[in-house]
Amino acid sequence: LLHYVTAYRSRFGRVLVLLNKDFGGLDPYTVTRLARVLGGDSLRIDVGRGFRFSDTIEMLGEAGGMEGYESVMLVYPYYHMPRGLKGYSLATRVTGLARELAVSGHRVFLFNTVSRMGGWMPEGGHYHHHSVHVIVRVDRLRNGRIGVRLVKHPSRPSGGLASFKLEGVIGGVAAQRPLTAWL
Repeated sequence: LLHYVTAYRSRFGRVLVLLNKDFGGLDPYTVTRLARVLGGDSLRIDVGRGFRFSDTIEMLGEAGGMEGYESVMLVYPYYHMPRGLKGYSLATRVTGLARELAVSGHRVFLFNTVSRMGGWMPEGGHYHHHSVHVIVRVDRLRNGRIGVRLVKHPSRPSGGLASFKLEGVIGGVAAQRPLTAWL
């Protein structure tokens, strides 16, 4: 889903991907192929990596001042967040910087995980949950399927669920369209 959204958004302008994971997460060959097929341009995609929580805050702070990026992909921005309640107070800074990006005219997409504290809420705490406009949860189901649930949307009731075969999502570009059309 990250690869598809990144490639698709490159149709509309420059894309900044801020990746906060130690290993894996972004395949440049897949993004390049998808950008070509979807009418985007892989040369419009820039990638930054954060290996510590302070790197994430620094990258977001710099991105807020950068002009020329139409879209910003935040990939696991809370990955290096310290464990415990202190981490959630620091997460407020990341969420605030992401909000600044959105207010300054950037289209912000956040790829996140569920909270380490338990429950269904996304990582980042209550401030993060109340700051985003749309939350879509993607889960692996049985029998090679994934479930996509609309958790939060400003004009739609939550709870909408759709189910897709996993091969239909990751198998090819044509097969990915139903999932992204639903989103």
